[in-house]
Amino acid sequence: MKYPNFIIVSISLLLLNGCLDDNHDNTDVAQAINAQTEVISAQQNSESSVTFHGVVVDIFDAQPVSTALITVNLGSELVVEDLIATDGKFEISKLPANSDIEVIISSEDGQFLTRAFFFNTGDSSANVAIKDFGSFAVSEPQLVQITVLNSDDNSSVDNLEFNAYSHVGNSSSTLKYKHSSSYDAVNGRYSIIVPKHINTSVRANLDLNRDGDIDFIPESSSNLSGSDLYIGSANAIETLTLYVADNKAVELSDVEYRISIIDNTSNSIAAAELVVEDVNNPVVKSVYDTATEQHVVTAKFSQSITLNMPAFSDNGIHYQSASIRLSQQSDETISVYISGINNNCCFNIPNSETIELALLPRITSNVSSLEVVNLTREISESNPSFSVFYSQAVSIPGESISLNRTNGYATLKGNDHGDDLILPGTTLFTGGLVIATSHTMTLNNTKLEVTPTLPLVVAGSYQYTVGNVEVNSTNEIINISGDSFSFDISGASQVFDINDVKLDNQNFTTGGTTITTVNTANEASTSSDYDQSVYFYMPTSINSLQNFTMRQLSVTEDNIARTDVSNFTIVNDGNIYISRVGTVKLAENEVIVNENMQINIQTGTAQEDSQLIYRTSNYEYMSDNTDASTNTISFEYAYETLAGEVFTGTITIPVQ
Repeated sequence: MKYPNFIIVSISLLLLNGCLDDNHDNTDVAQAINAQTEVISAQQNSESSVTFHGVVVDIFDAQPVSTALITVNLGSELVVEDLIATDGKFEISKLPANSDIEVIISSEDGQFLTRAFFFNTGDSSANVAIKDFGSFAVSEPQLVQITVLNSDDNSSVDNLEFNAYSHVGNSSSTLKYKHSSSYDAVNGRYSIIVPKHINTSVRANLDLNRDGDIDFIPESSSNLSGSDLYIGSANAIETLTLYVADNKAVELSDVEYRISIIDNTSNSIAAAELVVEDVNNPVVKSVYDTATEQHVVTAKFSQSITLNMPAFSDNGIHYQSASIRLSQQSDETISVYISGINNNCCFNIPNSETIELALLPRITSNVSSLEVVNLTREISESNPSFSVFYSQAVSIPGESISLNRTNGYATLKGNDHGDDLILPGTTLFTGGLVIATSHTMTLNNTKLEVTPTLPLVVAGSYQYTVGNVEVNSTNEIINISGDSFSFDISGASQVFDINDVKLDNQNFTTGGTTITTVNTANEASTSSDYDQSVYFYMPTSINSLQNFTMRQLSVTEDNIARTDVSNFTIVNDGNIYISRVGTVKLAENEVIVNENMQINIQTGTAQEDSQLIYRTSNYEYMSDNTDASTNTISFEYAYETLAGEVFTGTITIPVQ
């Protein structure tokens, strides 16, 4: 039962008077008064709340709407329902401070589209804090009708779902307020309603069977974003027809490239050669047409293609390598970029089944420097290759080529070896790990291709680097820039499981028991369970997610439950917003030495040793979850995979 403060104060004074009558020490009395003051102060603070007011406006003219309905949710609790805002104005009172809330603004008569706003109530230093949250912009609805046709036979593509978002702020509840399409099978048309005057994009996932490959390719590259059929600023569109091609049935057509390779006197150079080597063309070499004095390559084209001309010699003259890259800009236009030439590098030409270009390669002299003409990379999760096309023929010592996991590290413990300089009781972390590679030289020793010897199975950041190379014509040793390549192995091919999300207070104990009982000098660890900052630990499989949010609902700390609402955005639109760390279990009394580290190492967690794991603060301060003392946090979660599959639910996670 709760009693008013004045009753508690009265009882306290009576008790204190009793103490005085018994002639107790005045120090005890003062301590009792101070303690009671703290109790009263805590009770007053616990009653602190926030009252906020705002105005609902039409974003078109920034004028207040005539009427609106306001609903407020605090976590899973409905605290205000359909409060009427007259002339747009409203006020919400008695909300807890420092709490994440969602404000849903709707219209009874369809004057505007329902919109969700997510924000935090903020601090309340007084009993009641009055806050002005300004304007809440809404917009009249806009019906967007989209027709998607297969470009092969003009048949309707009827198995898509278009979605759009217009909320403000971040929350695990955003999926509840998305705008989704319906399909009219009679007219072969999708309909979706979005806010008319709020810039809103619309997307539909094209990987229908969730195998990692899109099933349709949009006719225009501007309508492809990742694996989505994308329509930017869809709110400005009433009707739209899009054409897509069946990706599994697309047969690439052959394009004939006729290249005139000439010298400074405009005479054709027959000794040159062009080579195409890509995913659509294993190896295609040019044939010289003596009638037209052109080098002819017939190759399949899809979005882009590169024709490489290796360095060569003709009539005692040495020519440098050159590269021609063609990219489709539209149905009518191809952009051309040429490197390693004496004339203009960049221009547009009409799209055609036969493309004719001229190339004036540069002459190699003893004073000319080595250049990187073209650099290509084949990105795959486990075996990314790296190719460099040099302007001259070169030789490359094997030791000049390196592949490093830049945010990786080597661990050397004091008891690992008896013949190193690391003393027992000390662990050395050294940044960077060298990965074994193999390489080949082709195209008259102008093209270097490097691959890892074994598949790369550890997620992290990697870098290919080429050091010294020797120019064959001059025996000059050169270390040039531009022949390096950085990339990430993300873990996007892994399957995310919400149960892999952990909470850890990093206090060197788990379940109240010491994790590592002795250090590498065999000295007993002094670690014990104590309150410490709590962190989320996430697996690398979060790279397989498009979106991931968690909403904290409640906390049970030392067997006492309380409501505590907070939102955490882990992944948004494919971007991960938390840090990467390494984990190594070590005793609390181990001495740590770091050298050239690019990643932080956490040594007091209950997590398995890992070169890479994701970590972010939960902002709670708790001890371990044990049989005697429950320390857990409950969450709502919502995540969407890169393939478009959505999962929601609740989970309670113990603090390790």
